[in-house]
Amino acid sequence: TSEKGVVPILLMDDILLELDRRNMEMVIELLDKESQTFITTTERAKLSEILSYDTVFHIDSGKIE
Repeated sequence: TSEKGVVPILLMDDILLELDRRNMEMVIELLDKESQTFITTTERAKLSEILSYDTVFHIDSGKIE
């Protein structure tokens, strides 16, 4: 971020579901706190155990709830 003055966006598509809790925590710790991170998951409860987040979009049958 400091080199170009641009805040990056990180997209993670269901990557955490394949990991155990310890490894999920290690990946989350590596995230740049200055970037925007979008994480898709089919198991929200598993993700919320280790991650605090600002906004959650629930999409069901193409509708955002």
